[in-house]
Amino acid sequence: NGEVFYDKLGEFSAMRQKLLTGEPEDTRLIRLATRILTMAQTGQYNFSRCIQRKEEAAAKHALFLFADAVGEAVFVLNRAYAPYYKWRYRAMKNLPKLSHIADDLATLFSSQNQQYLVEKICTDIREELVKQNLSTSKEEFLEPHAFQIFSKIQDRELKAMHILEG
Repeated sequence: NGEVFYDKLGEFSAMRQKLLTGEPEDTRLIRLATRILTMAQTGQYNFSRCIQRKEEAAAKHALFLFADAVGEAVFVLNRAYAPYYKWRYRAMKNLPKLSHIADDLATLFSSQNQQYLVEKICTDIREELVKQNLSTSKEEFLEPHAFQIFSKIQDRELKAMHILEG
């Protein structure tokens, strides 16, 4: 995402330009399906279970994994590459779609309403999946959406992968 100061042979710049034109759709779909399923497992399911069982460290870990998957998913939904984690939230604010989620993620770890924020973020992501015709599911839980996205993959090799390998 930064400026290239020196590329004598032009190889790096050529590869970078190719990457900036976008990734193959099937690659994008498997990456997105993986992030959506991770959001369902870590944020919607495991986080609340950890809270109920008073497993504070596990709950925080689940919340971290959820936030990481959300950040990646937002960039994939914008057909952009997510920068290194320490720049991700700042860069997310400049995206055309779902940029407001950066503010939700910024308050997620200090909020008294973490479960509410998890569900709000999931709702926003779900709505974008429907807008982009990636899912038609009416489910609030994100897992069925992930499998709908995965079902759109055409490439045999990618389709043979486990959904969490993306």
